[in-house]
Amino acid sequence: MPQHYSVDFENNTVKLPKIEPIKAVLHRKFEGELKTATVSRTCKGCYYISILVEDGNELPEKQSFSESTTVGIDVSIKDFAVLSTGEKVENPKYLKTLLKGSKYYRKEFQENRKVLRTEKKLNKD
Repeated sequence: MPQHYSVDFENNTVKLPKIEPIKAVLHRKFEGELKTATVSRTCKGCYYISILVEDGNELPEKQSFSESTTVGIDVSIKDFAVLSTGEKVENPKYLKTLLKGSKYYRKEFQENRKVLRTEKKLNKD
C-alpha cells in the first residue's frame, strides 16, 4: 500500500489512499514525520492501523551491564536449567506423574467404551 496517508486529529479520521476517510480511535496525539502505516485485520473482522512516526528524538543509549549482575540460562532436557554460574536446577518431572495418571484414565476410558458399545448393540435388538 502506498504510504501517502494523513491523520486528522480534529475529526478523528485517517485518510488512506484510494479510500474515503476512516473513523479512528486515536489514543494519543503525536507530532513528527509520518513514516509508515500498517493496516491489519483480526480473525473477528476488526481492523487496526499501526502508525510509525519519526519524532526527531535521539534513541536512548544502551545501558551497560556487568557480568556480576548478569546470569545466562540454558534450558535442557536432562536438567531443567543450567545457569552460567554452573548451578543446575533439577527437572521437576511433573510430566512423568501426569503420564502415569493419563495411562490409568486412558485404560478406564477404553473399558467404558467397550461396555457402551455392547450396551448399544443389545438395545438395538
